[in-house]
Formats: sequence, structure tokens, C-alpha cells
Amino acid sequence: MKTRSNKLDEGFEARRIRPLGEFLYLILDARFEKLRLDAKVISIAILSAIGVDKNRVRRVLGLTMAMSEAKNYWKEFLESLTKRGVHGVEFIVSDDHGSLNADAERYFPMLLGNAVSSTLQKML
Repeated sequence: MKTRSNKLDEGFEARRIRPLGEFLYLILDARFEKLRLDAKVISIAILSAIGVDKNRVRRVLGLTMAMSEAKNYWKEFLESLTKRGVHGVEFIVSDDHGSLNADAERYFPMLLGNAVSSTLQKML
């Protein structure tokens, strides 16, 4: 007999690997949280992707923990989104993070020109 915890875990896993589809816009961001690991408290990055579809509906597409915002973590995260079917991305909003911008353009070839926008530029 499955416990409630097992059922929750199954539900979370199903959502984490669910197929995705066409999203015109992506909002990519990272935030840092504290995590207790082996009796130490460390800072980890939570990478997130929110997609906006053609009906202007926003959806959380993915979240993952990483040791930093380094290129290899963003690359792995973006690759996981494309493997799950994210396509049709025309515009990305993100922080001004050079490696993220380069990887985004690699994984989403439909970006319109220089369509990776820094949120700071948007505010100016």
C-alpha cells in the first residue's frame, strides 16, 4: 500500500518530466537559497523557467537545483527543457548572464534577432 508521501513523490515526478510544447516567451531566472548538506549550510542556485504560450498563459516549465549559475548548469537545464519539447521560443527575458544568453540562442534557434533581453535593460 502506497503512503501519501509516495503518491506525492509520484505526482511531483510526473509533473517534472511531463512533455511540454510551444512557448513564445521564456522567463529564465535563478535565485539563491540556503541548504543544509552534511551538517553544513551552503548556498545553492534554483534555476527556473516560466513559459508564456500563444494564449498568453504562463506556466512553470521547470525548476532545478545547481551549485551556481555557471554555464554548465544553465546548459543542462536548457537542454532538459528542449528534450521535453519546448519549442517556438521567440523571446527570452533573463538577467544579463553571458553564458545563459549564448546557450539560450543555441537551444532556441527561432529567437528573433537579439531576442534575449536583460531585465535591467527593460527597466531603463
